Amino acid sequence: MSKQSLDGQQITSERVEPCYFAMIPKMAIIDLGPYELALYCNYKQTASDSEGGQCYKANKTLATETGMSVSKLKKARESLMAKGYITVTENRDPETGIINQPPIVKVVDIWAVNRKRFAQGGGSVVTGGGREKTTPLGFLRPGVGVRKHQRITLKEKPTQEKPEEEDSSAAVAKVSQVYEQNIGTLTPMIADSIKDWCQDMPSDWIVEAVQIAVEQNKRSWAYITKILGRWHREGKDNGRGKAKPKPAPTPPPSSSVATMEPLTPEEAEKRKQDIAVLKKSLEGHIG
Repeated sequence: MSKQSLDGQQITSERVEPCYFAMIPKMAIIDLGPYELALYCNYKQTASDSEGGQCYKANKTLATETGMSVSKLKKARESLMAKGYITVTENRDPETGIINQPPIVKVVDIWAVNRKRFAQGGGSVVTGGGREKTTPLGFLRPGVGVRKHQRITLKEKPTQEKPEEEDSSAAVAKVSQVYEQNIGTLTPMIADSIKDWCQDMPSDWIVEAVQIAVEQNKRSWAYITKILGRWHREGKDNGRGKAKPKPAPTPPPSSSVATMEPLTPEEAEKRKQDIAVLKKSLEGHIG
């Protein structure tokens, strides 16, 4: 077998599915990043096309079909293997120990795990009114491990400073999941932007910004980043998407003209007499 033919994989699956039809478990949609999910879907589809057998695909072919480079494809494949979604078995000659055939990529049957996970009450974060919902996070993620359902309260106010103990990968996973469940598809560009924002502020702030975007019916990452940018510059105002209230305007300086205090009866009478004398004098000049 030529060297070029080794630059690929034989794809198969533990579960035999109907030909030309592939079902994607919900946990894969939640847990996997955009490149991982694209490759996983391709593996599932290819395995179903093989009708329970094996189907060869070169790395370049997979990269073209999934819209990524060969290097990103290899990283995504390693990540899928580390998270338990696939197994990769090398084909070595039993006598020489030399790899003489492409490795076998087998899609792991995770339907039983998927069913058990979501039958226990896992689900989406529901927006509106700050209602509290549970959502499974960190499942089969490297460095995070299997967790119980983690509770997110959208009304909860995060601390002003990002806690040092917050795990960055868990924060990115939480925000990415909330975004996909409430806004839309997580593109590679948005995924990178989420990672950057998770380094600058608590993940709970970003979750609240998503909540605000949904409440305002402006479901876009651009609108969310405007909220985050304002909070980053001016501070967060009670967890809502409003700028800090402007300080009350400074009252104008007092007038230089002195105000007259009320006259006493004696002063009023004298003033009246002075006006009468002045009036009489003016009449004499005018006549």
